[in-house]
Amino acid sequence: MKYLLLIIASAWCYSGSCFESTKDKKADNPAHLERVQNREVRHAAYIEHIDSLILSHDFSFKPTSYQRQPAGFPQEMYNPLFAVGIFKDFIDVDIPYIKGIAPPYALVHMNYTLSPIEYNNYKAVQDSEGWIVSFTTDFFGSNPYTFSFKVYSLSGAAVLTVSNSTYGTVTYNGYLVAHY
Repeated sequence: MKYLLLIIASAWCYSGSCFESTKDKKADNPAHLERVQNREVRHAAYIEHIDSLILSHDFSFKPTSYQRQPAGFPQEMYNPLFAVGIFKDFIDVDIPYIKGIAPPYALVHMNYTLSPIEYNNYKAVQDSEGWIVSFTTDFFGSNPYTFSFKVYSLSGAAVLTVSNSTYGTVTYNGYLVAHY
């Protein structure tokens, strides 16, 4: 008999009859509404911050992981010195790069400072999720490298894709920081 009562009581509670609607309570609670509005204001301010970073042409991309495409293994990056810096009058590239189309691949260090003459087609285009920033350079050689950042304004995440027809594509995950 006890078990029958427990089964009936749990079925009744499961159906929601024994609980008051917490959604209605939250909608009427001014403290809850204030917290929601404060979060929305903070998120809007962060989106404006990311937008102003992109428009200022004065920020760095700090990678946290990278992966050879299309099917390489993701590798974490623990060296905080690696970055791609976008400045008003130059671009500073300091990242590892996995060179090669077929194994064995070679891990090389891209360490270049590019003046405006040495990079082409710098574009910053806003889309529904954030920004796409791209440019090309040949690093003083004949094979152009294309750098393309996908920046998500709400989360602050950024994905850098470095592609080259001879040496392949490497994708980096990371975030943006302002230059102060």
